[in-house]
Order: sequence, then C-alpha cells, then structure tokens
Amino acid sequence: MKGERLLSIISKDYELRGNGKWFHSVEHDSLVIDAEKGFWWWNSRGLKGNEYLWLTLVKGFSSKDAFEYLKSLGELSDYTIVHHTNKEDVIVYPKLVDVFYEEGQRNDRSYWYKRGLTDETIQRFKLGYNDGWYTIPIYQDGIFRNFQLRREEPQKMIRAYYKDVGRLLFNSDILKFTDEIYITEGPTDCLRLLQENIPAISHNAGSEGWNEDWYKYFVHQKVVHLIYDNDNAGVNGGKIVARNLGLYRTLIYTFPGFSDKYDICDFFNDGHTKEEFLEKVKTESKYSFQT
Repeated sequence: MKGERLLSIISKDYELRGNGKWFHSVEHDSLVIDAEKGFWWWNSRGLKGNEYLWLTLVKGFSSKDAFEYLKSLGELSDYTIVHHTNKEDVIVYPKLVDVFYEEGQRNDRSYWYKRGLTDETIQRFKLGYNDGWYTIPIYQDGIFRNFQLRREEPQKMIRAYYKDVGRLLFNSDILKFTDEIYITEGPTDCLRLLQENIPAISHNAGSEGWNEDWYKYFVHQKVVHLIYDNDNAGVNGGKIVARNLGLYRTLIYTFPGFSDKYDICDFFNDGHTKEEFLEKVKTESKYSFQT
C-alpha cells in the first residue's frame, strides 16, 4: 500500500485505527490519514500534507533532516531536489500539484473566474487551492519547482510555497516551439494570453525582478514582446528586461491611455478581443529607448 510508510511514521507518535483506505488517530479524532494516497489531514490544526510535511510541520524537522530520514527508510522517487548555490537544497513534492488541484475543484473558483480564466485553463495548468491560498504550479525545464500562492482576503498577497527556491520562469517549455514570444508581468496574465492561443511566458519575480541568467532561454527568439502593467514599475521593469534580452528585438507595451495598473486580464475582462490586443501591441509598442 502506498501509504504504509506514512502510517508507520505517524504511528510512532499516535495510535492509529482503521482499515483499507482511511485511518484516524485515537488521541486526536481530527487527524485522518488516506492510506491509498499517502496523505494526512489534521483538521483541528488546519494542517495537511504527505510524510515529508508531517516531519517538517508537525515534528519540526528541518528540510534536510526530513529528507535524510525518509531516505533512510527507502527510495524517494516522489520527490525532487532543487539545488541552490551556497544554499541548502530544497526538497519539493510534485504530487501536491494534483492534491491542490483536487482541493481547488471542491472550492470556490471565483478568484480565477475574475481574471477571465476558464475551467479548461484551470484544468490544463492544474490551478488549485490550499489553506486559503490559490495555487499556480511552476515548472522550469520540465521540472516542478514551486507554487505561486495568491489570495485577496483578508488582504491581497502573493508569495511562494517553498522558501528559498528563488526566481523562476513560468511556462518556459513554450520557448522550444516559437521564435516570437510574449512576456507578461505575472503568471495570471500569462495564463490569460495562453487561453487566447498567444505564445506567452512569465516569471514569479515581479515587475522589476528579472533574472539576467534567463537570457540563455531566449537565445533563439527573434522577437520579444514585453507586456507589463500600466504603472511606473511596469515601465521600469520593461527597460530592465530589454537591456538583458536585447534593445532591438524587445518591444514594450504597457497599456498607454488606460487606467493606472491596467493589465492583460483587465483588457480582456473589459470585452476587448484577441485581435484588438494584437493590433495594439503591433502599432503602439516601443523600444525601451523610446519610452
């Protein structure tokens, strides 16, 4: 059974009862384990996860100690090690993508709908939900690296699920299939363009957080369209990217004439079409030295 190792780990601290798929703690009724999926929920504490998260969230293990402990128990094919120079390696669990997606299917999806995203897009990119946060899985080089977490209540916030993973490209694999790309300020804008079948890529670093090491991903791109928000941060961030990717192949469009902070999702939510967007980008984009 997939969850045998999880049951063994938790049973070292709590007596478990059950059979087949579901088990629960004798001491804590709200601690429930799905032995088929290898996942646990501690509802009274608002915690959930796999064996790795049990060790880190409940037992207080460091990331490194949890991984070494699990490694001592057998093969860890479900985990990915994200390496960082001069930093502790981060161990990520790709199967959380499906767990959070399934949870998102049971929760309100209005956050995505407000941004004009359809159920088809939600399913395609496994957009999910976890503990009050909407989740966007981020893959780079075909490997799951992190989630971007987003919420509007009690206040608007964006953060990463795994700490210290750093800046990542979103949808980087598309660069293999096109030589003309649209770069957006954030993943949700990127998803909205992809929904319109416009080849788009983004990152999790914000308007002015471009990583110069990403240049190597764009070597074969003939034209780069940079679509950032209509504000000072968007304009300044566009210039940073253009200096890195090339002043004469990078065209910048930041919705001039629209309201402050206007973005891609706003444009389509206001009823504008794909054809209108492409026409504006074609006729109103500027090189960085023209802005």
